Amino acid sequence: MKNGHMILGQRWTNAIRNEAGTSTKMFNLSKKIVEFPDNNLQEIHSALYGLLRAGYDISNMRDVEELAKYVDVKKSHGKLLDVTRDDIELYHRLFVARFGK
Repeated sequence: MKNGHMILGQRWTNAIRNEAGTSTKMFNLSKKIVEFPDNNLQEIHSALYGLLRAGYDISNMRDVEELAKYVDVKKSHGKLLDVTRDDIELYHRLFVARFGK
C-alpha cells in the first residue's frame, strides 16, 4: 500500500537505496542490458550502480530528464562521452520497467 501504509512491516517508499531488493533488481537489469550490442547502456548502468553503492538514493532517475542531467554531469567529467540521447531514453525505459514510474 502507498501513502504511509505498511507493507510487510516496512513503510512504503519511492526511494531506491542500496538494499537487497534493489541490488537484485539492478542485477536483473544488468542481465537485460547485456543482450544489447551497445556498450553505452552498460556504461550508464555501471555509473548508476556506483552512485547507488556510494549510498545515494537514485529514485529521481525515474524521470528521463534527471537521468539526462546525470549523464551530462558525467560527460563534463570525461566519462560517458559516447552516450547519446537515444541510449538515455532506452536505458530509462528499462529502468522504469524494473523499478516503476
